[in-house]
Amino acid sequence: MRSESGQATVESIAVVPIVAALVLAFGLTAVSLATRVASGEAAEAAAIAMINGSAPRVAAAKSIPGWARSGLSVRVTRRSIETTLLPVGVPAQLAGLVAGRAKLWIGPDR
Repeated sequence: MRSESGQATVESIAVVPIVAALVLAFGLTAVSLATRVASGEAAEAAAIAMINGSAPRVAAAKSIPGWARSGLSVRVTRRSIETTLLPVGVPAQLAGLVAGRAKLWIGPDR
């Protein structure tokens, strides 16, 4: 007869990497969705400000949560607003995967 005294420990250790990968994937998905929504909000606020004659970059920064402001980049041209939001605290290798980007065209035609 074989002893099974360490079997549960071995099975638990095998599950830990799988659970860690799932938690990481869920976390990156949540961060990605949050940055994309915030980037869209920033682009919309910047476009409205530009149409009203206000500073688009200031409006974009004010429209998003404080945690996201340091990662916000706003590019303004005569006819468009482009925002990019890189989440703070995410490793550089993963930042491109979870960055939020939005572009709005201003005016009747592109």
